[in-house]
Amino acid sequence: MSKEAGSATISDLARHLSVCRKTAEKIADYFEERCGLRRLEHPTRKYHWEDIWELEGSFDVLPKNWHRMKAPLLRTQDLYFPGVYGRSERTIRRRAAEGTLKSIKLPIIGYRFRESEVEKEWM
Repeated sequence: MSKEAGSATISDLARHLSVCRKTAEKIADYFEERCGLRRLEHPTRKYHWEDIWELEGSFDVLPKNWHRMKAPLLRTQDLYFPGVYGRSERTIRRRAAEGTLKSIKLPIIGYRFRESEVEKEWM
């Protein structure tokens, strides 16, 4: 078994953040310039998953959680659908801003959520 979570391309990052490739590139540029995100020495843009998770606020992710951590993050509108979590988009954004709903604040796109964290909060 590998002791590293592997690497993410821009396409992987776009899928993970639930954005288009161009927006993922802008977010990666932001994190490279302002937060020290390092590219791997590779012909294409690649980053260590561990570095991405650290920027999202998750440190020392256990190997058993790697698959879940690589899953696409939820957007505010993904949580809004009636009958799913039963909250309005405004309430979701407000709770994320207040810190009462665990979220990941990203440049350009705003808040993203891990499904497992939302389920813990609302189920």
